[in-house]
Amino acid sequence: MPEHSEAAAWLLKTGRAAPDMTTLVRTLCAELNRQGFELTRCALQMQTLHPEVAWRVYFWRRREVLVPMTHARIIETQETLTDDGLVEAVALGHGAHTPAFRRSPQYYMVQNQIRRLHCPIAPDAAEFRFPILKDLHAAGATDYFAMLLDFAQADGSLASFVTRRPGGFSDEQLRALQELADPLALCVQVHAGHHLAETLLQTYVGRAAGQRVLAGHVRRGDVERIHAAIWFSDMRGFTQLSGSVDSAVFIGWLNDYFGAIARPIGEHGGEILKFIGDAVLAVFPVDEAHSHAEQCNRALAAARAANLALDDLNRRRAEQGFPPINHGVALHCGDVQYGNIGAERRLDFTVIGPAVNMTSRLEGLCGRLGRRLLVSAELHAHLDHPLADLGTYEFKGIEAPQRVYGDPTA
Repeated sequence: MPEHSEAAAWLLKTGRAAPDMTTLVRTLCAELNRQGFELTRCALQMQTLHPEVAWRVYFWRRREVLVPMTHARIIETQETLTDDGLVEAVALGHGAHTPAFRRSPQYYMVQNQIRRLHCPIAPDAAEFRFPILKDLHAAGATDYFAMLLDFAQADGSLASFVTRRPGGFSDEQLRALQELADPLALCVQVHAGHHLAETLLQTYVGRAAGQRVLAGHVRRGDVERIHAAIWFSDMRGFTQLSGSVDSAVFIGWLNDYFGAIARPIGEHGGEILKFIGDAVLAVFPVDEAHSHAEQCNRALAAARAANLALDDLNRRRAEQGFPPINHGVALHCGDVQYGNIGAERRLDFTVIGPAVNMTSRLEGLCGRLGRRLLVSAELHAHLDHPLADLGTYEFKGIEAPQRVYGDPTA
């Protein structure tokens, strides 16, 4: 193999074994620097199929190099510090492109389908084709090279390399970087495919359930018995609300409602298993890291936070002249069957069992009592602070009357 293909040969042999994109970027930059590229910055950008994240960008840079981001909506950033630099994994939201980004090399390349872009940065340069080159020049960079990466469902994915080598990249190094395009695209595609599967599973079945599916729990009847705090909530007046406005408007209202209560569930460690019309089923599983008491108290804290979020949503709705959205939340705890249930070719990852039925029945009592939050005696026994005793009630399918608790004003 010709000498100038050493980087591509390394990528095909070693780089593709990287366990994640952060490791791939870090080890690739380390190898290129070992070969004398004197990189000061590198970036891998790829599109993703995610309801909130449009792009994921992985930056490697030397620790002393600080170049400002030109994107407005950064969803999250994760940093990994190594001996030779820093890797930043940045998630960009939909609509993240600012006017500054539209003047970037990446935007120019994607919009015009420019396959390769080479921008030398002269030491005495006073004018720059792209604003980012001015920032790189100030950081001591001497050359910039970027290329689009081709693989399925990845329009706009690209890699860029910046060097501080005197005189910029040599002709041989530029050829070597160009030869990285195909093997790098293959490596990125492997990680993109895994990340896509992980994202879709987490989005449609939940984080923990998605991880179990990826780990191989895919057979029908593959279930386990777990103990969990169980959440069941339901919107009040669903039929009346849905019939009062255009369907598109109502879907927006429904999404606003789900968004308001889903955030507290996730923030308190809960897992939403499904949306059932206007209802939500979620669990707070008990495991080695989370005790019965901890998960029951988390579920209660999530319910209280959800009610506050719903109050805030209704204040905004009132300002717009919209009717309020009301709901009921029931919390219970017990053993459930957790896993794959359904037909041969259509499975549902969910929980079933008497404890789930009890939670649903308890939620139905919210409407009859005019309360937004009810708690079973089983869950109440694990709480740090007692709630108001609301008496005992009979439930369909439940043999003995059940004692029920609630917040004094909820």
